Amino acid sequence: MGLLASSGVLVGLSVLGTAQADWTTPPDDESQDTTSEVATNLWCTWVVNGNDSAIELAPTVEGAEYEGEEFALEGAALDQEALVAGYVAPSSPTIADRTDGDDEYDCSWYNNEKGLSLVVTADGGAFTSATTADPLDNTMGWLLSDSGLAITYTQNPGGACAGWVLSEDSTVDADEDSTEVARINYSAEMSTTEDCSWDTTYSVSIPAGKEPAAPGSAYTFTGPTLVSTVEFLGA
Repeated sequence: MGLLASSGVLVGLSVLGTAQADWTTPPDDESQDTTSEVATNLWCTWVVNGNDSAIELAPTVEGAEYEGEEFALEGAALDQEALVAGYVAPSSPTIADRTDGDDEYDCSWYNNEKGLSLVVTADGGAFTSATTADPLDNTMGWLLSDSGLAITYTQNPGGACAGWVLSEDSTVDADEDSTEVARINYSAEMSTTEDCSWDTTYSVSIPAGKEPAAPGSAYTFTGPTLVSTVEFLGA
């Protein structure tokens, strides 16, 4: 502080300095996070429906009874199908329920497209018989080699099936007989809405000359189990 003398009066003067950053030092680093949120489609896969229920065979003539002559039985499985859909276990997407925008059906192959092969294999080589009174009464049973199970596949008019190969018919006449029912080969441009549906009919005849141990009884028959195996086909 400086002091000035004037007329015997002391006057004090103050000089205040102004605060100033050190211009020779860079400022501290600053940071900005970069964020975003993007939805992704489900991964596409193949779904096969209609191969997990019992096949009921009935006389081709309603009310007919076996009398020792060859006796025809027939059954069907309708609307069997294969389709591409998003994988959300344990859901079971269907062609009929397909709706644009639903998560189950809106999917992507993510450059990992797959074709499909569906093979049906017989487990068992005979039809066995039984009655309510005697579950071991196999007097009406027969081997498939004596009368095979004929299977016919018919493309459903409502199914696209373009580019597919469908089996027309086959006969199971031995254990482990197999048929490739449906096939669509790999394509790098496989559609995410690809599908195909078909109806299957089954027919077999009880051979002539059978002599039931319990005439007048109703016999039940158990034939081969048909096992469906799906294979994905890559490039």
